[in-house]
Amino acid sequence: MKNQANLRPGGLDHEFRQCRRVDRPWSEYPLGTKALALMGGHWLRVERGWKWQPNGGTFPAPGGDAFNVVLPKQEAQEPAASA
Repeated sequence: MKNQANLRPGGLDHEFRQCRRVDRPWSEYPLGTKALALMGGHWLRVERGWKWQPNGGTFPAPGGDAFNVVLPKQEAQEPAASA
């Protein structure tokens, strides 16, 4: 039986449904992006590079087993009304 925390919105299952393949250089991803490691765990994009979660170091790029990313939620911006 799956852990109930994984089934709720925002849980692991939700994140995996929103992941996508890496499609640009690591340095071009926005802060807050998660790079999912193949064997579990993830890297988080921070100001100084990519930090292994939860207590790892910060490096210029995630490890070689990171093939998928989950982008941070972007707030929808309303286009300015033209006068």
